[in-house]
Amino acid sequence: MTARRAILDPGTESDELIAPAFSRSAPRRGIIGEASEAEDSPISVAAARRAISAPISFEPDDAIVSTRKLPKVSDKSSKTSPAKSRRLRRGLFGAAAAATASAILVVPSAVSTVTAQTPPVTETAISRSLDREEIAVNPVTLANERAAAEAEEARILEEARQAEEEAARIAEEAARIAEEEELAAQEAEAEAARQSASQQDSSDAASTLDTPSAATGGSCSFDGSGLGLTPMAYSTFQAVCAQFPGVTSYGGWRASGDDHGAGQAIDIMISGPAGWDIANWLVANSSSLNVEYVIFEQRMWGNWQPSAGFTLMEDRGSITQNHYDHVHVTVR
Repeated sequence: MTARRAILDPGTESDELIAPAFSRSAPRRGIIGEASEAEDSPISVAAARRAISAPISFEPDDAIVSTRKLPKVSDKSSKTSPAKSRRLRRGLFGAAAAATASAILVVPSAVSTVTAQTPPVTETAISRSLDREEIAVNPVTLANERAAAEAEEARILEEARQAEEEAARIAEEAARIAEEEELAAQEAEAEAARQSASQQDSSDAASTLDTPSAATGGSCSFDGSGLGLTPMAYSTFQAVCAQFPGVTSYGGWRASGDDHGAGQAIDIMISGPAGWDIANWLVANSSSLNVEYVIFEQRMWGNWQPSAGFTLMEDRGSITQNHYDHVHVTVR
């Protein structure tokens, strides 16, 4: 550690401290009686290096202890000339520096600092030559492609929806036309049946009935005084009652704004074939009985068109309103 202090603080060393630590030959010569030669010859650098190369053992920051036992230096060594002292000091400084360097190499972790070396950077030029593979760039971006695909899908869906609507419309129109044709056919059949029935009824009535009179040899057992009929209507009632004694129920006046309210209508409560017998008899004797029109089973005969026979009426919603349970006759 003396050599390290000599390097770090040169002003603190002295010849007396340095010479005993690093002198090998001069003390040895002083012992055998050659002290005068030591006074005239300084310690050389080679001798100092040989002294340093001798094995020594020490720990960092501990005092250096030599393995050799050094003799005391005679008092005459301190009386050297200044020039020799300076040369000796320089040699000792060099030896101390070499010793310190050797110590640093032996224990590098105690006093040395490792500096990381940055590896050299090699610049590589990027090749932009034309021999690289050219990449074909589509001018349409991904967003535009997605938008175009969505628009195409929407167009296809819209066309499919329109096709479905058109097919449904065509089917509905066909169903409507078929229904109208069926209704027309049914109405034509019904009209033909009505005309045939009317003609048959008229012919039957004309062939089987004579023109009756109010008094045909029979009498009416039903008291119609409470029916509220006009005299002309009451006369027609008596003729029907005398001609068809099996009828036991009649209807006349009632509080309404129609012919019944005027006392001009009679309801003959009968149904089925017997009802048609009375209706046809009234038509056949309409002139003598002052009959204006007759209604039975939703069919009506009128004196304004007698040759048309019984024609179908609109549906009034019930059996009584459609005259299925009675014969209606209006007298004027």
